Amino acid sequence: MTMVNITAVKGNIVRQTDCDGVVNSANPNLRAGSGVCGAIYAAAGPRLEPYSSQFAPLQIGEALATPAFDMGCRYIIHTRGPKYYEDADPSGNLEKAMRNTIALADENDLTRLAVPAISMGVYGYPAEEAVPILVRVASEMGGALKNLLEIRFVVVSDELLHLFRRSIEQQVTAADESSPQALMPLRVSRAKESEVRDKLDQFHVLTYAEDGFSPLDIHARRLGLDRELVTSFASAVNERSSVGSLYPQAPISAVPRELVRDRQDVDALTASIGEFLRVNRETIKARRLAFDFRTPSVPEFTVAALNSAIRALESGLEEILILEM
Repeated sequence: MTMVNITAVKGNIVRQTDCDGVVNSANPNLRAGSGVCGAIYAAAGPRLEPYSSQFAPLQIGEALATPAFDMGCRYIIHTRGPKYYEDADPSGNLEKAMRNTIALADENDLTRLAVPAISMGVYGYPAEEAVPILVRVASEMGGALKNLLEIRFVVVSDELLHLFRRSIEQQVTAADESSPQALMPLRVSRAKESEVRDKLDQFHVLTYAEDGFSPLDIHARRLGLDRELVTSFASAVNERSSVGSLYPQAPISAVPRELVRDRQDVDALTASIGEFLRVNRETIKARRLAFDFRTPSVPEFTVAALNSAIRALESGLEEILILEM
């Protein structure tokens, strides 16, 4: 059983290259439509529509898994949300659609699922009402899943991103208040990577997404990761400008390169590290974090951002290892 991480990013749902499942906000005919539906069918290529349409009609609230064909992930989960002004029970059917989607993804051994703003486009569901329903269902189901590690809501506007993140934070706060946990004393130390290489397997590494000779590349080579996987991961993190993780393939996560190398924005980096700590509470290896932001020395503004994020979040970490040259 896993504890799912619920996240929200602004970006293109068909470019979530680290997700092995993508949700399509489907029409009853299971054919290419407008918006997200059209983009997914276009990315999956010409084989998807003849395949999916044979299973039509898709009933309101139901979900169907099909191959992703040319899109690069394993499965597309098609779900039919309610039309707000026509459905007799829009909230109940939206909840049903989300529950069936998550359950089907978990049954198909998916680990990361990209989810659009279901029913909030041409189906007219007000985002202020729909977002809390989707996040609540994800939170309620999150503790009983066998395979799913992340449910990622992918949106196209800052307004939707804010609504999802606010709702996610409210769910996390409510969960924390209902089951408080004592925090262990936090140990912080600095060391050269060469001095602690034999113990780094005990840590989850947080670095920045830069391909080539960089901390990300060093740890990827140490763990024997495929070069194309690392390149694709770095590109995805920087493209969507949001923290990403290679877990469960490897205990490595990364913030966007620009926050460290270009902008050097303490507040933005603090927010990104905070997002990482919040969504990875259950996956940080042994509650030990190796903080590797060498460029080539460790910029002190990155350590300040880490400290601010930890104080704000009470992350539950037991040990932090700051890696130096």
